[in-house]
Amino acid sequence: MLSLIAVPHFIPESDDPYGLVRRYTEILPPGSYVALTHATGDFAPEEAERVSAVYQARGIALTPRSRAEVEGFLTGLDLVEPGVVPVHRWHAEKDVPEELADSRVNVYGAIARVP
Repeated sequence: MLSLIAVPHFIPESDDPYGLVRRYTEILPPGSYVALTHATGDFAPEEAERVSAVYQARGIALTPRSRAEVEGFLTGLDLVEPGVVPVHRWHAEKDVPEELADSRVNVYGAIARVP
């Protein structure tokens, strides 16, 4: 299992985040799993920009990415249902409390299997 929890959004585009993740997933044996979470600005773009600026001011790259961009990290793998979704909605068995609105969480999560 490869765990990329709260990691890829700290890899700037200039460091080829997709290539880096692909190099790790390519060496995993078939049947292995990849767990990934990633910050997004899809639900609160202004807040994501503000948070990114705070990190940047402290010398830390933070790159929120869209759902489609997050899916790109898992290209060639078999997504486990329900796919790339806000983390608080991944197999939510009950109604999600209002205080956990997508615009307050701003993180996608997914699990994928190496074919």
